Amino acid sequence: MRRILLLLACWLPLILTAQNLVLNPGFETLKPNSSIKPCQYVRAGKAFTNAVQDWSAFNNYTPDIVIWHDSLRNCPYPQPHGGHNMAGIIAYHPNADSGYEHDYHELIQGKLKEPLKPGVTYRISCWVQQNDSTAIKHLEAVFGRSASIIPVSCNNLGVWFTEGPIIPTEDFNKTIRDFGVKPHVVENTVVRNKPGAWTQVTATFTADKPYRHFIFGNFSSDAQTQTFPVVSDSLMALRNHNKPYFQKLKRIAYYCVDDFSIEEYRPEDASLQIAAALSTQKTYTLTKVLFNTAEAIVLPESFAELDALAAYLQEQPKLRVEIGGHTDNVGEERANALLSENRAKAVCQYLAGKGVAPERLIAKGYGESKPVAGNDTEAGRKRNRRVECKVLDSTRPQGRPSH
Repeated sequence: MRRILLLLACWLPLILTAQNLVLNPGFETLKPNSSIKPCQYVRAGKAFTNAVQDWSAFNNYTPDIVIWHDSLRNCPYPQPHGGHNMAGIIAYHPNADSGYEHDYHELIQGKLKEPLKPGVTYRISCWVQQNDSTAIKHLEAVFGRSASIIPVSCNNLGVWFTEGPIIPTEDFNKTIRDFGVKPHVVENTVVRNKPGAWTQVTATFTADKPYRHFIFGNFSSDAQTQTFPVVSDSLMALRNHNKPYFQKLKRIAYYCVDDFSIEEYRPEDASLQIAAALSTQKTYTLTKVLFNTAEAIVLPESFAELDALAAYLQEQPKLRVEIGGHTDNVGEERANALLSENRAKAVCQYLAGKGVAPERLIAKGYGESKPVAGNDTEAGRKRNRRVECKVLDSTRPQGRPSH
C-alpha cells in the first residue's frame, strides 16, 4: 500500500493519455481540392496524395482512399473501423498472375506531429480488415468480370521509418528491390479476420534516429510472403494452362486500413493510471482490452493492461473488484447481455491465471444497459463497447463469481 501511495504522490500530476503522433490517423481530413467520391476505387496514381491531408502514395500505384456513409447502398467496402474514411491497399498480387514485370504492392506514407526521440520505445498500431468481396470487385475493375479472383490474407505487413519524406514520383517498390529496404517492424504471421471484423496489428519499436515519416505496406516479395489459403505457383500454373489472359486465376490480398497510432510505449503508465483511478474514483475502464467481433477471447493486445491490473490487485490482497462487460446496442439485447458477461468472465479468468484469487473477482455482464455515450454514431458505439473494473465496497458478492 505504501508503494502505491508513493507512486501516486510522485506521478499522479504526470499521468496523461499517451499522445498519438500520427497526423490524420484515420484519414478523416481530406484536402480542399479532393475529388474523391464515396465508395469508389482510386484509378489515378496521384489521387491518394492529392486527396488525403498529411498522407501520400507513389504515383505509379493506386492505393484507395475510401469515403463511406451509412446511407450508401451497394458499397463494395466494409464500414471503416472509426469515422467515415479509411485507406485500402493491395499487399499481395504476384506478377505471375498480373502479367506485370514485378509483384504489385501498394504503399502509403504518413507523417508524424514531431520527430521520434532516439532511444525511446514506441507502440505502433493500426486496424486492418481483409475483405473478400472488396478484393474481388477491385480486380474485376482492372481485369474485367471474366477474371477469376482468389482473395487471400497475407503476412509481412510492415512499417519503415524515414527522417524525410519519400517523394511521390519515386518508384519506391523499385527502391526496395534495388537496395534491400527492410521495414523496422513487420507482422510475420498471416493477418486474418472473420468476415466484417477488424484486427489490430501492433508492434513496438525503439527509435535510433529522429524519424518524422513512415511507410506502411508489404516490403517483401510475394515469393517470401505467406498467405491463407495457400495457393502455390505450381497449382496456379496448372489451373491457368491454356487460359486466355483475362480469364486466368489471380491472387490478391487487399486490406482496408484505419486508425494508425504511434505513441510512446511506457508500460508503467497503465499501472499508475490503474492505481490512481481505483484509489480515487473506485473504477477504471480497461481501454486496451480488446475482443474480436462477437467473441469473448481476450486478444494478445490486451495482455499488458491486464498484467498491470493483476499486479495492482496483488499489491492490494484484501481488495475485491467487479469486472463489468458492456456493449453497444447493435444486435439483440439478450445476446449482448450474454456476450458482455462472457467477456467479463474471460477477463476474470485471465487475472486469476496471473495469481489473483478467483474469489476476489466478480464477473458481471451489463450488455447495452449502461451506455456512456450515444449509440447513434460509430464513435459513441466504440466508447460503449468496454470492460470496466470497479472496487466493491461490500464484502458480499455483488454479481456472479468469476468461476
